[in-house]
Amino acid sequence: MNAEDKKKFRSQAKNLRPFIIISKSGISDNVIENISKNLKANKLTKIKLLKEYVDSVEQDKKELAQMIAEKTKSELIDQVGQMIVLYKR
Repeated sequence: MNAEDKKKFRSQAKNLRPFIIISKSGISDNVIENISKNLKANKLTKIKLLKEYVDSVEQDKKELAQMIAEKTKSELIDQVGQMIVLYKR
């Protein structure tokens, strides 16, 4: 995916509300499954990581975003603060 495509998807994602908010319970198989289903239906999704969850794990936010993208077989479009934007063709 080129930079122009990512820019377009980042722009579209600004109007999206987070589909899933990941709290203290973390990234379970059910969370990954729900994200995958949403990506299949909508192609573009936004995820919010709550601060309590981010503070309770060893990985940083970028690593968590990359892990979610890998598990859902999607592409990480953007990660700003606790917001993650994923895209799946």
